[in-house]
Amino acid sequence: MFSKPTASLFLFVALVISVLLVIFRPVPQFNYDFETFFPQDDENLDFYQSFRDKFENDNDYLLVAIENPDGELADPDFLDKSLQVQKSIQRLPKVDTVISILELEQPIIGVFGLRNRRVLDWSKGNLGANAIEKLDQYRSGLISKDGTSILIYVKNEQGISKNDGDQLYASIKSVFNKQGIQPKAVAGKIQTQGDFVKLMQDEFGLFFAGSIGLMLLLLVLIFRSLWGVFIPLFVLVLGVAWAFGVLLLLGKPLDVMSVMQPTIFM
Repeated sequence: MFSKPTASLFLFVALVISVLLVIFRPVPQFNYDFETFFPQDDENLDFYQSFRDKFENDNDYLLVAIENPDGELADPDFLDKSLQVQKSIQRLPKVDTVISILELEQPIIGVFGLRNRRVLDWSKGNLGANAIEKLDQYRSGLISKDGTSILIYVKNEQGISKNDGDQLYASIKSVFNKQGIQPKAVAGKIQTQGDFVKLMQDEFGLFFAGSIGLMLLLLVLIFRSLWGVFIPLFVLVLGVAWAFGVLLLLGKPLDVMSVMQPTIFM
């Protein structure tokens, strides 16, 4: 058993640590980078990073499917708005390339040499209702199988950070809102990482609340007294707060494994 002076010393140290954590309150940060799960001196990771530096990442893109809610996909007004969306996205910072069938050109070899022709040309008002049906080679790629949607492929900056990705995705959504077009489906890193981090935050709160509830139930069943429940629960919550506070102050963001740590600590 600790003597009273020793216990008082530990209590004072605990109070100082708690006060310091309140003063220098750490800001929770969530990490989306899965590479942090691998040992940094692993030769397979070195090979992967070398390959990525040479051939780029394969997930730095955003796929946006859009369709005309008011009529046919070949409607010139809708295609004009879609083209304006593509050009506006191309001008955004952190965007490398934007590809869609709206500006795609096909090389044509003729008598006078090689020339390029727009695959989908509606500038002269001669775009028939069955024009999309003639583009079978682009179905399941730049056009959906049923011919009701087109795909806009947005390649963003390589290795874009979480904050920059969130800003870019918000800018892209504002471009669509400005033109009055709502995407039918969206998929890509800058969209997924935001949803993934939000899911981690929700699960972190769920596991933390569940752990406290479970410990509270066990303490009530075991001790059946106010102090027998309050003191252990207070120490556990304080210990978890210290552990996460120290991790965040040391610059380690919370990752996908961190959502289980409250349960483990409890």
